[in-house]
Amino acid sequence: MDPFRIDPARLYDVRPDGRVETAVAIPDSLIAQHRARLRRWWVGAVLLNALTMGTTVAAAAVLGWGVAARIAILALLAFPLLAVAPALARFAAPGASRRHHARPRDFPKP
Repeated sequence: MDPFRIDPARLYDVRPDGRVETAVAIPDSLIAQHRARLRRWWVGAVLLNALTMGTTVAAAAVLGWGVAARIAILALLAFPLLAVAPALARFAAPGASRRHHARPRDFPKP
């Protein structure tokens, strides 16, 4: 039987309840892609919100409150887009640790 060898590219963690958790090093290119995607979402959401809110203000000044109120619905619909980038940062981050339901066969017994 081969002795257990630790792979330096992986992080091994055994929880107090005996579950094994591993994490693999994340390539820098993948992190850069993820950050670029977050930036695109954030900038797009901010610009869309600025555009819809600016249009509402302009409509209130030029066309009256009734038209501005109808256009303001677009601003209300665009507002939740500001939460997409933080949600992606929290839930779609690359390289989350993987929790195993059972120990791998080659993992040493406690």
